[in-house]
Amino acid sequence: MLAGVLPLPEDLDEFLFAGFLRKEPVELVKCETVDLEVPATAEIVLEGYCDLDDIRVEGPFGDHTGYYSLEDKFPVFHLTCITRRKDPVYISTIANGGTRVTPHLLKAVDDGSGWEGQPPPEPQSAAPLKPETVQALHDGLHLVVNGYGTGGGARIEGRDVSGKTGTAQVISIEGAKAARDKTTQDLRDNGWFVFFAPRDNPQIAGVVFVEHSGHGGTWAAPIAKHVIETFFAKQEGKPLPPPPPARVQPPVPADRDDPPARMADSRPALAGAQQQ
Repeated sequence: MLAGVLPLPEDLDEFLFAGFLRKEPVELVKCETVDLEVPATAEIVLEGYCDLDDIRVEGPFGDHTGYYSLEDKFPVFHLTCITRRKDPVYISTIANGGTRVTPHLLKAVDDGSGWEGQPPPEPQSAAPLKPETVQALHDGLHLVVNGYGTGGGARIEGRDVSGKTGTAQVISIEGAKAARDKTTQDLRDNGWFVFFAPRDNPQIAGVVFVEHSGHGGTWAAPIAKHVIETFFAKQEGKPLPPPPPARVQPPVPADRDDPPARMADSRPALAGAQQQ
């Protein structure tokens, strides 16, 4: 990930630099629809192309450098394929300090002679995360929910919930303006919230994705709160919490890409990958 966002010299390959940082080569696999390779351990891969004659105005938006890019003209990325790992476990890997667990459903079996617990499967692999890196991530994600961040809708007293909101555009800002009053399709942004709890001894981790719900703090975070409360209530033998109250459907953004109100508190081929 670091090699992918650093402003490296044009003649320095990102995978070569990543191998230097890792002290071992990066295993690569071929893409499905473009003639490029991506890391074999990537969680999500976006494939497509840019038509340099298809330029549109976009922005402002948060850039990978940590700063906002101002409104400007950019080439449009045409998506041709999305692939992901069979068992993506990004947030739980951060929660537990680097172990890529194997998701499973089976807890016990009963062959007629009583329930017998089943051991969990072996982890998929381990990510070499430094303790100080893990601590910084935990502290930041905790502040998103319990400080002045966007995830206050998932805050639970005494549970130290940590998480991060996210928003996935269904269509570009310019495209939404052009389509206004011309389509019946729901063009509102999709909302995300990834979470784990408690911060220092995680017992539950997950992701909530709510289609066309606007900002991740509007619906996804409160749903995650209900999931976490239910988990601990069952674990401690307490009454289950009531479902979260109904919320007003977020409005379609007007001329800006401001999120709706949150809870209080020559076609070059391209491929992008989210990797652990």
